Amino acid sequence: MRKNQVIAYDRLIMGSDQYDYYITFDNFKVGQFQGKAIVELLDLANAKASKPKYITLFAGSATDNNAFYFFDGAMSELLPFIEKGVLKIVGPAPLASKDTSNFNRIATENWRADLAKQRMENLLNGDAKNYKLDAVLAPNDTLARAIIEALLTDAKYINNLPVVTGQDGELASIQFIKDGKQAMTVFKDTRDLAKAAIKLADAILKGETPNIPGARLDTTTYNTGKKFIKSYLLEPVNVTKDNYVEVMIDSGYYKADQIR
Repeated sequence: MRKNQVIAYDRLIMGSDQYDYYITFDNFKVGQFQGKAIVELLDLANAKASKPKYITLFAGSATDNNAFYFFDGAMSELLPFIEKGVLKIVGPAPLASKDTSNFNRIATENWRADLAKQRMENLLNGDAKNYKLDAVLAPNDTLARAIIEALLTDAKYINNLPVVTGQDGELASIQFIKDGKQAMTVFKDTRDLAKAAIKLADAILKGETPNIPGARLDTTTYNTGKKFIKSYLLEPVNVTKDNYVEVMIDSGYYKADQIR
């Protein structure tokens, strides 16, 4: 056992073999929630290749390891419908994050909202000009709102926004969900993550095998490039207009009067 134990908190420390533990949420599942929302809200199971649905793709920062898991999780749900021809990608079309050149074309440097908005505006005047988008895969709430702002400048979308996904349960996006502008978000309760990190640290200090309630141990997925890390993954929560009160307000995360 090393004298000093290191826990990577919410971000994998890449390029190092000098630590053994990582704690975060199941980020692949975050993406799956986003992809499933698009599949269900567009009723892709009943869509026809003769009348396909159209989607454009956004991803988080290419320097953030989590962005790859979000994207690949979403594409695991979307890919079967892309292969059937009932869902068409407008603009750059990476089918997995390992398609580095195309992934970098949809990535958003440093998760900057202004860059996402600018790219959406460019798409509306370029690749998407002659299409009516049915969905936008947005990796988090900040980017989702910026994308929605850009969409609302186009007459095609003022009264008919596409399905736009999100993540983080940000207050402004909960308001957007309530108002019908954003389709969903994924909530990762940082209160639970902090408590789980404390339990993990306590177990390590006591020389015990960690047992983190509500988390599953993954030893084969998260690789720093040097080694696989023991990763404890907490469950994210899918949030929609139907359950935002229960998930975000009844839990005490937000107060009811914060949402108009």
